Amino acid sequence: MSSTTFRRTAAGVDTPSLRGPLLVLLISIFGFAVSRRAMTHLGQWSELFSTIAVVVVFALAVAFRQVRYQDMSAPLRITIRAIGIIVLIQVAFDAFGPFPGPPNVLFGGHGSALYFSYVAILGVVAGIAALWRPSFLAPLFLYYVGWRELIGTVSGIHVVDTDYLGMIDVGYFATLGTFIVIYATSPRALDRFPFLRSFLLGPEERKAIQTRAFNLIWACAVGAHLGSYFWSAIAKIQVGGDNALTWVLHNPTQTAIVLGLERGDSPLATFPGLEQFVWDGIIAAQPFLLQARVGGASPSSRPGLPPGARGQVSTGSQRQAGRQASGAADR
Repeated sequence: MSSTTFRRTAAGVDTPSLRGPLLVLLISIFGFAVSRRAMTHLGQWSELFSTIAVVVVFALAVAFRQVRYQDMSAPLRITIRAIGIIVLIQVAFDAFGPFPGPPNVLFGGHGSALYFSYVAILGVVAGIAALWRPSFLAPLFLYYVGWRELIGTVSGIHVVDTDYLGMIDVGYFATLGTFIVIYATSPRALDRFPFLRSFLLGPEERKAIQTRAFNLIWACAVGAHLGSYFWSAIAKIQVGGDNALTWVLHNPTQTAIVLGLERGDSPLATFPGLEQFVWDGIIAAQPFLLQARVGGASPSSRPGLPPGARGQVSTGSQRQAGRQASGAADR
């Protein structure tokens, strides 16, 4: 093997072929970090400015409506479309369900109706449009971020953002990165900014650079998501100090159902029988999961829904259980 052939094999790819995709990846990370963090703070601070942000992003989605799912790589297309469908289902339940808590499109409640009743319509429309046009995923995801932050303020029950942001972050980052790639390599952008042609493309074809950039965006999104599970597992092992099984043995996972009922964001709130079934199922599954992991545990060690409260989803019982769950979480 000649030295020239060896150098080419060792290098794998030349620098210009990665320079453009890596630059687009960095821009995507920066844009994601700034915009998603801004929406989180707006949701915590101002309903009015949260509304303005969603309306502006929706208008941008309309401007980019000509982009189709076929214009991106298959991994990105499958990932963001699936996440969009899941978020749309949750948004639809929140917008039309007769839940206690904040008002929504059909029912009243305490708190301002601007975001929960009217912007919710925009969120649902964005989610439906996103089934065919990926640009509408951006307002859908950002609307849901604002909704989750605002409902915490209204209900007084704040849930850590890692409770829901994992999937949203994957979908929003992948969507934002996809559109940055598409725009930066579009003929219009290349003609308007000639330096992009030489800096991003170099000697390669536009399609090859797009494919490489799409793959980097997808790998970064999925890798970060899987990494969050790793660090979550580390935190759960360390939470009990010397006892690494504290979280596994004693964490009341099903309490999240009570918090959802109290906050008004449980999609099963109108189906008490099904809600009870899920509650009992979580508790019943714990011993089998623990036996597989640590060799067995007593079912009685798992907390359950009090007998007098089984099957009840009245507002009063929700609020009492929610306060108890909230206090336990704080401790």
